[in-house]
Amino acid sequence: MNLPSFIYTKIFRIGSNILIGLIVFYLLAIQILNSDFEKNAAIFDGQSIQDILLITLMLVIGCIVNISIEAYKWKLAVGKGINVKYKDSFKAILVGITYGIFTPNRVGEILGRVLFVKGLNKSRLTMLTLVCSASMTVAGLIIAYLAIVFYFKDIPFRNLYLVTGSILMLFLNYFYFSVYKIIKKIVRFKWWKKYADFASTLKLLSFYDLTKILSLSILKYLSFTFQYYLLISFFYPETSILAIACGLSLVYFIQSFIPTPVVIELGIRGNLTVLFLSKYVDGNTLLITNVAYFIWLVNMLIPAIIGYVFVITKK
Repeated sequence: MNLPSFIYTKIFRIGSNILIGLIVFYLLAIQILNSDFEKNAAIFDGQSIQDILLITLMLVIGCIVNISIEAYKWKLAVGKGINVKYKDSFKAILVGITYGIFTPNRVGEILGRVLFVKGLNKSRLTMLTLVCSASMTVAGLIIAYLAIVFYFKDIPFRNLYLVTGSILMLFLNYFYFSVYKIIKKIVRFKWWKKYADFASTLKLLSFYDLTKILSLSILKYLSFTFQYYLLISFFYPETSILAIACGLSLVYFIQSFIPTPVVIELGIRGNLTVLFLSKYVDGNTLLITNVAYFIWLVNMLIPAIIGYVFVITKK
């Protein structure tokens, strides 16, 4: 690379990083301002500093656990195609959260992870990342379905949900565990032969690998649920962790199928959370809304900022 092109590349990279930072912080600021931070923070009125610090520390630890699980899961998936160190996988997850701020349902997380890790075959890395992300959708469906079967026995149209859920369960699980066979058949057709590399990539993941990835996704769901339970029970000790887990499973399953821009994501999540969880805290909708806000603050705001640091310091 000659000197002028090196300088242009450097300038473009610096400019891109600045632009990413401006967009990320702008979108995060919109979320915070629209959510009325002072009103949300009012739920801590009357609590001691020690209790507030303790609950904050527990939420941060929960966030680290969530990211650690996701990093291990992603390393397991992409490790079949390239050699990725765990620390790089952990950083890639944070960078993915930063990029996810740009896109509906945070699909940009896939792009952020792929761009951060050095790999010779980006298409292979992308396919393995897609499988890793798909496991969260399948895990969410499994937990939501079990919640309807064993917990929500008096909801309207329950039989319709059960029938629809059963069909989705069969379809998604078959597709998830048989994706290699399905893609292999598709790429036999003339117009799809150029995507044959996708099939060879998916072949890298065995049934055992897919099961392990799915199990880690379920574990992440449970870890995230515990954060909600921890914060809600801090203000409402009578709360049942089973009720919170079942309610949240429906919240995140529904939200996964709604293309939500980041600027309104928190509002939609808050409304869904109120819909499914408020009855377990005697209709205290303000508490549920505030809890959703602080969970988002810990699990999205802080990781996105740290991820941006890795973006601008990446060599």
